[in-house]
Amino acid sequence: MRIRLLVTAATLAALVITACGGGTAAPSASAGASATAAGPLPDVKIGLATSKSGAANFYNPQQTQGAQLAVDQFNATGGFQGGRQKIQLIVEDDGSVRDQGITV
Repeated sequence: MRIRLLVTAATLAALVITACGGGTAAPSASAGASATAAGPLPDVKIGLATSKSGAANFYNPQQTQGAQLAVDQFNATGGFQGGRQKIQLIVEDDGSVRDQGITV
């Protein structure tokens, strides 16, 4: 169980560190390239393996809500690439089983 909490904390820490690493984009060499780059980009998908079922399902709501809150706050501040790219959280059930967690 401590490993699961450690993995969740590490994932959220990585999300925060990534959010702090933004900078300004360098100007492009051609006007055509900058017009193409101005469009939206596909979402960045982040997975969360949690116990929706099984013996450890008690922790699922807190883990899922905490991760979703972090994603929502990050997206509300503009996301990646100056607001052109957002994070999408994908939550999967590991069933409180080690082998299923590895598969997820």
